Amino acid sequence: MDVKRYNWQRLLSTDRERKPEEKNDIYNSDKRTEFEKDYNRTICSSAVRRLQNKTQVFPLQENDIVRNRLTHSMEVSSIGRSMGQAIGNALIDDDRIKDKAKKDGADSSIGNNIANILAVTGLIHDLGNPPFGHYGESIIRKWFENKFTTLNGVEKDKREQKDFLNFEGNAQSLRIVSKLQNLNDGYGLNLTYATLGAMIKYPRGSEELSTNKKKFGYFASEEELMKRIFEATETGKHERKNPLSYILEAADDITYLLDDIEDGVRKGVIEWGDEKKKLVDELAKIDDKLAERFYEKEEKLNNSEIKEKELAYRSVQNFRVLVQGGMILSANDVFVTKYDDIMNNDFNGDLVINSTLGKYVPTLKEVTRRCCFNSKEVLKLELAGDSILTGLMDMFWPAINEGAKKKNREGKLYSLISPNFIRVYNSGPDTSYYRHLLLTDYISGMTDSYALKLYRELTGYKLPYGV
Repeated sequence: MDVKRYNWQRLLSTDRERKPEEKNDIYNSDKRTEFEKDYNRTICSSAVRRLQNKTQVFPLQENDIVRNRLTHSMEVSSIGRSMGQAIGNALIDDDRIKDKAKKDGADSSIGNNIANILAVTGLIHDLGNPPFGHYGESIIRKWFENKFTTLNGVEKDKREQKDFLNFEGNAQSLRIVSKLQNLNDGYGLNLTYATLGAMIKYPRGSEELSTNKKKFGYFASEEELMKRIFEATETGKHERKNPLSYILEAADDITYLLDDIEDGVRKGVIEWGDEKKKLVDELAKIDDKLAERFYEKEEKLNNSEIKEKELAYRSVQNFRVLVQGGMILSANDVFVTKYDDIMNNDFNGDLVINSTLGKYVPTLKEVTRRCCFNSKEVLKLELAGDSILTGLMDMFWPAINEGAKKKNREGKLYSLISPNFIRVYNSGPDTSYYRHLLLTDYISGMTDSYALKLYRELTGYKLPYGV
């Protein structure tokens, strides 16, 4: 059935790939909602723990001053939960939309349910990012672009070829939670369809990419799963984007836009004294009250006895908190005012860009691009990451392609691959496409430090421990 308008009862589907076992006393005594169970499964997973050693902006950090991918995801989870609760409450209480929301299936539990779903999706949205951040995605794409002339089989299927030429961390995240984060079977964390649907920011496969659609949400290997998610939640078809994914996307943007600036100041690559006035002057053109509140806090700081270096840290922290707070409120308001468009799949763009502070986004991005992403430290570490990931893929592809049962070099390399990834690979067809998936599963699943350590050991720059 092709339904035009979304329905909350379908969007919040509690169905899972693996159906629950017959209910017993233990099951009946568990008073958690299905979405609270999703959160508990996720927060305890090794995939989430590995994020603590993956790059946010600055790779291979030996201090705890700046954020890593785990702390970023925790903040996205927190902001997403807050936004979800506020929007859920508006669906019940806000006179502008409550009657429409009730007709769309909203009930008194919707605020808590949306909040819990967004808390989970905030944690898992970056699980598929390879080592060295988004630059790692580019390294993997480049490797396949350079090697496809010698790889057998995949080039015969354009869809499968595009999966690798456009390798996407978002699609890998879905693969991790649905397959690779193996518990007792092949269903991964076995999250609800509601949670899986909300994490898909780009409801398309790689064959649908174009000039205006540069990202995709799932690989060919997960296409059948996506059909079941889309059917359960009534999303996906004709790129029907899940309404909750707009909130997840906003929470992610609001988090990194300001956190990256704070981290840049902490790292010393952003001179806060130079950038502060420019940033606040631009803010005042868009929201003078927010800028005024910042200067009020500045006055209190300047009248204190805090040392100059710590003063800059306190100042940029105040800036982050105020602007993030303003963005959260304005993005929430866009969801409410554009509720009909969102529920009819007629909304274009995203919540932050369409908000009152949307015009401020380019200003924030310009500072981080100029000062953080182009800093010598980041550039040198990314270049090192290029050598590391390219080198590892060069080593492990022959091992995967021909070394499974051999006792030569390729066989020894194959034996180093995680048994969990091997089990998932062995459960599928023995084709070139799935061998390439095994390669990307293994490489993208590495942390920054593990990739560096393994590369050094395999190239002889550093012998393994105990040798």
